[in-house]
Amino acid sequence: PVFKHKLVKIAQDYKSEIESSEKELVQLEEKRNSDKGLSPTEEDRYVELNSFLDSTIDNVGRVSRTFYSEETNKKLDSIIGLAEEMLKKLPDE
Repeated sequence: PVFKHKLVKIAQDYKSEIESSEKELVQLEEKRNSDKGLSPTEEDRYVELNSFLDSTIDNVGRVSRTFYSEETNKKLDSIIGLAEEMLKKLPDE
């Protein structure tokens, strides 16, 4: 019975951690989509929560960790823009 109780406690704690993480993530997503946006610390937490939830629950509809950061998206957009400019400058063959 002791082993069973320990397993149940571990499962309950884990479930509680997942639920807490999901609630925090929703709050951060709402702030991220508002005019306020997220601070760098909040952005890091947002990525951390997404990564944690990706590894623990069904991640249908979730995006790879590398695409969470707005700063990363801005950098990728810049790189794509530069690549497009370079391609335009290449002679047609």
